Amino acid sequence: MLLGYAKKLRCVLNLRRAEKERYAAVRQFVKGRGRGRLLDIGTGSDEMLRALGGKGLDLYGVDISSADRERSFDEIALMGLASIEELPYNDGFFDCVTSVDTPPLWRDKAAAFAEILRVLKAGGQLVCAFEFDGETGIGTPPRAFREQARQAGFVNVSVKVLREEGGYLLVGEKP
Repeated sequence: MLLGYAKKLRCVLNLRRAEKERYAAVRQFVKGRGRGRLLDIGTGSDEMLRALGGKGLDLYGVDISSADRERSFDEIALMGLASIEELPYNDGFFDCVTSVDTPPLWRDKAAAFAEILRVLKAGGQLVCAFEFDGETGIGTPPRAFREQARQAGFVNVSVKVLREEGGYLLVGEKP
């Protein structure tokens, strides 16, 4: 029984470490412009927004689920419930859009990318962390994801491999 608990604990700690690495990678690639607006898609419990708190940006977050809203810290961001296919913001409103671990949940990736492009300003940045397990095929295949971003209209699109096994970071810009 104790051995089973130790295995579960190790698994949880490994997941937590991988999650922190993804947040740190996104934070590193978000351009802090002193002023501007950032939208985090799939905000959940606000961890990404808290990690970005020192960038000098006005923070916004959306999530399709209200489950994590009870635990969130609303004082750091303007938050709301929304689907990635129907973001409740004006065209060209954001300087940057981030997302951590949500791409597998995007039902229509083309529509999601189109909506992200719509709310980004010209020159705006998308920074998205995601996972892919090459052995099982679970997650978002990096090359396909990069190509979908390019087909949607993003430029300067690149995928970076994170230290954690199966972790990737997509970065792109709106022309």
